[in-house]
Amino acid sequence: MATDKEYVQYLAERMSDAEGMSLRAMMGEYVLYCKGKVVGGVYDNRLLVKPTASAAALMPDAVLVYPYEGAKQQYLVDNLEDKDFLKRLLEGVADDLPAPKVKKKYEQYLINQFNSIGYYSRNADCFRRIYFRAWIARRRIKCH
Repeated sequence: MATDKEYVQYLAERMSDAEGMSLRAMMGEYVLYCKGKVVGGVYDNRLLVKPTASAAALMPDAVLVYPYEGAKQQYLVDNLEDKDFLKRLLEGVADDLPAPKVKKKYEQYLINQFNSIGYYSRNADCFRRIYFRAWIARRRIKCH
């Protein structure tokens, strides 16, 4: 059963005080971000957060449930009426989680891809450099 949009709008309004809070739709459910980190989600009209130390401290009698089959357990949040509680909960869980991994720079990835092609002739090498520079220039224009 997918999550209702009205329920998600209600939760978004309740959690709007949390710093950097956002929801992203994925396969009929919603992933919850706070401060750029995934802190939980909305699954089958239930708000779930990752089990961290601050979540356990704020909700000592919370129930661990599975969001869907094959997923890790998360805490079920029952207190949806208290905006201050939700703010403390989301920001606490976000602070407990490690920073997202820094992705490898895309330009370095492209250099490695072009170098792995295996052309050793002078003409092919010149072509690769020209093509790569043009591709990066187009990419930079799109990004900015």
